Amino acid sequence: GKRVRRVAIRCHKEAEQYIILEGLGEGENVIEVSKGTEPAFGLVAIAGVHIPEGAEMLPAGTPKPVIEFVGDSDFAGTASLAPLGTFSLGLLSHFMDWSDPDFASPAFVGEAFGVDVHNCAVGGSGLVVPSDVYGPTNKASPACDHYADRISFNWGVPTGSEQYAVGEMPKVDCVVIWIGQNDIIGGKLTGKVPQGIDAYAKLLSEVRKHRPAPLPIVCLYPDGPVHSTSDTYIVVGAKQRRAIQDEIKQWAEGA
Repeated sequence: GKRVRRVAIRCHKEAEQYIILEGLGEGENVIEVSKGTEPAFGLVAIAGVHIPEGAEMLPAGTPKPVIEFVGDSDFAGTASLAPLGTFSLGLLSHFMDWSDPDFASPAFVGEAFGVDVHNCAVGGSGLVVPSDVYGPTNKASPACDHYADRISFNWGVPTGSEQYAVGEMPKVDCVVIWIGQNDIIGGKLTGKVPQGIDAYAKLLSEVRKHRPAPLPIVCLYPDGPVHSTSDTYIVVGAKQRRAIQDEIKQWAEGA
């Protein structure tokens, strides 16, 4: 059905207990937990669920196929609903008000195809661009390192003691990758097609290590011009726009 109420909770270093719903009526009620994916906000782990006296947990339904998304802010589960042009620090300070994972592009894909979504994307990520670093362990880029940490549920853990081994992490049925714009906007790979191919191949190798064949990996990239007056590219120069339109495709196909 359709979601009728949304409750945002904040992450803490220590365990916190939240009352999600009170006064539930008779019949079935579905509670869904969605998590944002930005490293500044850490990982959320659910330790347990308490239900009221007289209620019971229904058996889990038939699992849906799962699509895993790897990419930058175009995929990230933060899904900012703030006005375009809002200063980034303003976005962060109002994150709980302007973020809704239901409006992230992977969520729309999941809804359209009737699948569940595993979102490994993070804003600012790229193939080689240094990007955002949130302390010594939480990093958004390069994408191959971020994916290795994220897929192993080891994000922000200083040692590997809590890390999944290859093959132990939750299974998915398809991986979709959208990456590379930040490398060009950041001036790291513009006009450097061979280096772009090598960097893309490194990411594919990391993904394939955890998601072996024949599981499909779908590599998406811009495949047409974006008008210079678009709000999306208003701060991106003509040379960068051409590179985004032409070179990322070459990286993906070459890798």
